[in-house]
Amino acid sequence: MANPSHPPCANAARIAFLEQEIDRLRAAADEGAWLFQHTPALVCILGDGAIVKRANPAFWQALGLPDNALLGQSIKHLMHPDEFVKSFAERMKLLTGEDSRNFELRIRHADGSWRWISWSCPAIRMADPGMFLVGHDVTESRLSAAELLHRAQHDPLTGLANRAMLDHSLAQALLRHERHPAQSVALMLIDLDGFKQVNDTLGHAAGDDVLRHVAAALKACQRKSDLVCRVGGDEFALIAEGAAQPDLESIAGRIVTELRMPIQWEGHDIRIGASIGIALAGDKENAADLYRQADAALYAVKRGGKNGYAVAPAQSR
Repeated sequence: MANPSHPPCANAARIAFLEQEIDRLRAAADEGAWLFQHTPALVCILGDGAIVKRANPAFWQALGLPDNALLGQSIKHLMHPDEFVKSFAERMKLLTGEDSRNFELRIRHADGSWRWISWSCPAIRMADPGMFLVGHDVTESRLSAAELLHRAQHDPLTGLANRAMLDHSLAQALLRHERHPAQSVALMLIDLDGFKQVNDTLGHAAGDDVLRHVAAALKACQRKSDLVCRVGGDEFALIAEGAAQPDLESIAGRIVTELRMPIQWEGHDIRIGASIGIALAGDKENAADLYRQADAALYAVKRGGKNGYAVAPAQSR
């Protein structure tokens, strides 16, 4: 017997409505499944303990892994050790109800390299401590930024630090010296002798090879803590912290000896030399003072016959 509170037409309309809702939900589920499967974004659903519950193909492809390779395992095993503290702090933020946006951390690729992934994640619900992560691989832009920074700070021919890096590093070293006067700072200016003749007689290709040879020789003579730079042309510099004058003279002596050795280039015996000026920072010295003193010591060597080194006198410091 029909229910008088629900006449047949009303029941039919209700059934039709429910069927439409079911169709709509199925369509939405199908669309969601398609999007999960085909989106280029990295999608990963983590359970408690950062266990991987589900991830889309883009996630596995970005890490060079077969699909579902890590299901049931913690993603922490793939994280760079330096990221643990940062990721823990980010999780604490999510627990306070704050969404995460563009949180970058390194994940290990199957080939052993590290990929930078930028993640976004809605705040964690206490009823469900899982995390829904959507990420993008930003490794290339990270590397591009690093490359741009490297180019801004290094000489393209020799790979040594350039003048900009020298100025910045010297300023920082002098600030450290000001705070801790016992920690010495020295600037060594190195000018090649006879280099112009190489360019004039053998051409710039030979000159470039000589400069690369000089860069390698300077790196071989420096201490690990020193910074060697190409200032420009045939001029080089070295910043040394914590070195006493005898140590500096020893380094300069090795450089002079090394650069006296003939350089073989396409059947030619190229001979150059080096004149070196050294200045040690005093109590209240700035970079300009140190440059001026080292430069004066350098030209004293030039006037005295080249191929040697000199230390700026103490009274000028």
